[in-house]
Amino acid sequence: MPRIPNGNEEDAVKNSSTTNLNGIGEHDRQKNAYQMKDLHAPGNSRGQKKPFLRVLDQGGVPVAAKEIVLGSSTWIPEAPDALVTFITGNVHFDQWRRDDFRSALQGGFIKLINSLNLAIFDDGMHYGLSKVLGDVVREEEMLKKITTTKGGRPPLIGIVNLNRLRDQDYPDDMIRPDDASSIFTIESEHAVKLPLDPNHSHHVFLPNQSYREAGLTRVALEKAIQEELSIRASTDASEAGKRVIPMVAFLFQGELDDLERVKAYCEQGIPVVVMEGCGGLGDVLSAAISDSAEMDGNRLRSSIDQKLHKTFPTLKNSEYGSVDTINLVLDILTLSHGDRHALLLSVVNCRLIDTFASLNSAVLKSAINSSSARASPELFASFLMLAVKCNKPDVATSMLLARPPWCNMELPVQAFEMALILPGREKFVDFYLLQQFPVRKYLSHLKLLKLFREAKDRQFFPEHVWEGILRYSLTQPIQPEFIVADLNKLISKLTGIRDYIDVYELSASAFGENTSVDVSTAERKAMNALLVFAALFNRPNLVKVLIKYSSEPLLQALFAESLYHGLYRNVSHFAMSEVLQFTCNQFAQIATDLLDKAVTVSPIRGHGILTRRFPDFNNKTPLEIAYDTNNKQFVAHTNVQSWLDQYYFNFVKVKGAWDNLKLFLSAIFIFPMYIWLSFPRLRKVPPVPSRDDIPSQDGVFRPKSAQDAEKILAKVQRIQAGEQAADRSTEVVPRPPFMEMLRAVWAAPAVRFYTWHMFYWMFLILICVDIMLPPCRFIGVDIAVFVLTISMWCEIVLRTVYDMQRFRRVHWVERSYDLISQTVFNILFFLYRIAPYRYDHPFAGRVILAFGIVYYCYRVWGWFYYMDKTIGPLIRVTVQMFRLDLSRWIVLIAPFLISTSLIFMGVINPDWPATGDDWRHAFYRGIFNLFGAFNNELE
Repeated sequence: MPRIPNGNEEDAVKNSSTTNLNGIGEHDRQKNAYQMKDLHAPGNSRGQKKPFLRVLDQGGVPVAAKEIVLGSSTWIPEAPDALVTFITGNVHFDQWRRDDFRSALQGGFIKLINSLNLAIFDDGMHYGLSKVLGDVVREEEMLKKITTTKGGRPPLIGIVNLNRLRDQDYPDDMIRPDDASSIFTIESEHAVKLPLDPNHSHHVFLPNQSYREAGLTRVALEKAIQEELSIRASTDASEAGKRVIPMVAFLFQGELDDLERVKAYCEQGIPVVVMEGCGGLGDVLSAAISDSAEMDGNRLRSSIDQKLHKTFPTLKNSEYGSVDTINLVLDILTLSHGDRHALLLSVVNCRLIDTFASLNSAVLKSAINSSSARASPELFASFLMLAVKCNKPDVATSMLLARPPWCNMELPVQAFEMALILPGREKFVDFYLLQQFPVRKYLSHLKLLKLFREAKDRQFFPEHVWEGILRYSLTQPIQPEFIVADLNKLISKLTGIRDYIDVYELSASAFGENTSVDVSTAERKAMNALLVFAALFNRPNLVKVLIKYSSEPLLQALFAESLYHGLYRNVSHFAMSEVLQFTCNQFAQIATDLLDKAVTVSPIRGHGILTRRFPDFNNKTPLEIAYDTNNKQFVAHTNVQSWLDQYYFNFVKVKGAWDNLKLFLSAIFIFPMYIWLSFPRLRKVPPVPSRDDIPSQDGVFRPKSAQDAEKILAKVQRIQAGEQAADRSTEVVPRPPFMEMLRAVWAAPAVRFYTWHMFYWMFLILICVDIMLPPCRFIGVDIAVFVLTISMWCEIVLRTVYDMQRFRRVHWVERSYDLISQTVFNILFFLYRIAPYRYDHPFAGRVILAFGIVYYCYRVWGWFYYMDKTIGPLIRVTVQMFRLDLSRWIVLIAPFLISTSLIFMGVINPDWPATGDDWRHAFYRGIFNLFGAFNNELE
């Protein structure tokens, strides 16, 4: 059974001194400190001053609570999320036999104080659970200082019973039990004196009372502190909206005298979490709670009596003490179920090591269960905030969001904001969006700025985006100008989409002043801004939730893919770039799956969305967004390829094989279009039936004329005959007008591509003929070549301007190469082949023309062959081979090239002087004749 080890009393706090304190209401606040040595460095003469208060009697409790909460040096500077107090006692019933349980307990405390802003109360002794708490708080404080993490140590207040305090730890002016005029008799099991824990931030000294009376005084003090904190937290609120700071007590082991304190907590409405399996009073109460569900009356009393005698053998000698203790346990059980809506006692099984990792869940459940009877919107908001901070969506759903009366209350905005600020809270955002939470009313530019400033995952965005991409310093704060200007520049750099977030419309919709934009548009733009925030902080799960509730999920999935595509291309860290690329591929797969579902549900809408232009994305289509980010998975989808094939022919159907050739010949010779082509897009849509065609009230369809009746009868006969084309009209569909068919054929990208290809080969023939002709006699050929090259240069310039205006992706390396090459060639060609200067340098003009032929012939690969279905993949494989494999092969073969070349030259020419020709021959040998020799070398 896991147990806490006994503390070492020798490493206790040594002598301490203090000023004169006559009472909590009369002490000097400027001298409210005592000197304590550092226990972690024995012998250190430098002391550490810590504030403490002394309560002389029960009447000083309210004044002490006000001093703790509202004093000049307040002990709890910020309103905590909850107050946690520990009932542990100072008598242990067994030793802790497994170190992993102790480590798990410390890990649970660390998780508890990191997930919630707590104020913690315990015995304040350097012993048992109080020692463990002090060590955990101290280690976490040191870790935060080392890692420069924001946030200080939580207030750890030790409420000390002077009768348990070691004599040398008393402040000088306090009366020791031996000197007191009326001191109660300490029982033998209570005779152990304990030192103060040095890692507590504050101490409160209770009067010289018995252990049971001191426990009741402590309950009164903690309750008064809770009330004062609640008042301070709601000073600006109305009385109806008063905030209540929840308090939860943990019973860890515990002594027999702690029963009175547990009962006092229940009477005050403070929930108690019983830690089962740690021994002591906790096991007695957990067994009583379990038995009370099945037993009643004498059987329950007998069961409690057996458990008490087993845990506390001294009760066997006192029959009246046993009866009183049993009655006290029964009173606690009655109080815990006194209200049908509230449950004040809960049990946590500590025999499982995983239990300690969910202490925050126990705090949350106990606080909610104890407050069901006084449910209010303020409590609902407070508990939901606790659930978000603890990241317990299952608890929030089962105990708040799906249970009356909490489920009927309005969702608080603060919890939604906290779910966005803290990482890993996607389930809370999912629930809010499922309940149609109006994001447009929340997200203004100020809220967006707050999200960027206060988001807790401060690793990816500051390091890789703020410093790596935007080139800001890590110490430079995020200014409002980032939301107004820099954010859109960042989005444009990552995705190519400009002016994506309209800050004015975002804030106007949040403040209810934007009447020009409808609700759906404002909601969509707010969701777009949240998606950018989630992607820039590398929260793919949150991005998926936002895509799930987006009005256009396919488009948002493609946009998220483009964001991650831009991130992994701009992030310099290799490992992080690999992670971002994997996430990018995930969103590409999501977009592909969404397209599958869209085509399955509605083929017409699924194909139509590919060409629909969206104003939020610079009037781009989803297909253009996928192309801009090189989303091969989406473009290679079967439905996208099917649509591209139809678009390639301008949705003109070609009968039979050789479709490219037939379409091109139909455009050239015109008459074959009547044989090979059909134009389903040019068919006129049949008119909408008139009101006369609607069936009459008796349900019988009545034709308008005899001709309609004959058509209907003919169709019925065909259906009865079983013909496949029975649903077609009996009329022959006429062909579209001639000019519309001709326009549709010549508008097909296939026709324009092959026409331009044919003319380009004619241009290559012309320029090849031009180089063979004398430059001075055939000036007309040179002018024709110059006009064609200028027209191609203008086409590239106009295409670049068009792409920039449409915010399309431009391959600037390739485009710049074409523009610069053609500009230099046209200028030199004009000077040396057309201008009068050509007579002085005819050979130079021919050399320039030769380089032009090389350029324009090589560009056939990139301009035409790349588009062919059979040659295009081969060219891509060849390009990849030259980019990747060729360089690797050269590195691999370099040792053989160098060694064979130099060895052959050294052996064949042993006595020749080293000249440039020798090195040239060695280079030629290594490249052109790797393992052989030239024919004349050995002669």
